Amino acid sequence: MTEPFKVWSKFSVTKGTETFKFKMMEPPIDRLDDVMDLVYKYFMKEESIFKAAGVPKGDQEALKAEYELLVTGYISDELFHTTVCCVDNDNEEIGEIVGASFMTLTKKNTPLELQFHPQSKELLKAFEMILTLPSLTTKMDELNIDQYYDGRGVVVSSKYRGCGIAQEFLKVRRLVCKEKGVPLTCAMMTAIGTQKAAERDGWQTMEELDFEEFGKLHGVSFEGSPKIAKLMAVRID
Repeated sequence: MTEPFKVWSKFSVTKGTETFKFKMMEPPIDRLDDVMDLVYKYFMKEESIFKAAGVPKGDQEALKAEYELLVTGYISDELFHTTVCCVDNDNEEIGEIVGASFMTLTKKNTPLELQFHPQSKELLKAFEMILTLPSLTTKMDELNIDQYYDGRGVVVSSKYRGCGIAQEFLKVRRLVCKEKGVPLTCAMMTAIGTQKAAERDGWQTMEELDFEEFGKLHGVSFEGSPKIAKLMAVRID
């Protein structure tokens, strides 16, 4: 059977008494609202920097609309790559979308600047912090690379956590890099779960960030977040 969209991988997992089947694929254009719902429901409300910036406490309708413009713009950018995880129904029908992974291609001598200009104070604060996170941009000569895929987040529905979806997303990032001839991928891992998943997949810690000190620098609190965020990377053979 020919898949209507590119499928990077398929896998199954048993959780309790249930067995789930998933496939990692390119996002169907007509299902982008489902992707945005995941981002809004989980990523914007749970990711450490967004929480510290006060996003979960802001005007939710305004924040959702504003962030949707950002995500839509990202997805349409040829340098941006999105993978979704959906329930595999063993046919051409696209099942429930339960996770998404985002990354963007960063090339040598590309300035690190804010392309998106938030109107809400919460998103403005979040992106101000994001711009000061450790980056591999200044280390490309040292690493002997001229481009890399930089992670922009992984989100998984709470119902399907513990199924290895985040782990599979990291494997797919390797596949994307290999297909496109990109020698390295990295991400700032701000959650313990993704840090552990990256370690299992052979990623190395390039730099660590103390959230308490980072919070003092920006006048925010990272209460409830991991103590350390990690810039992690993996070379593609």
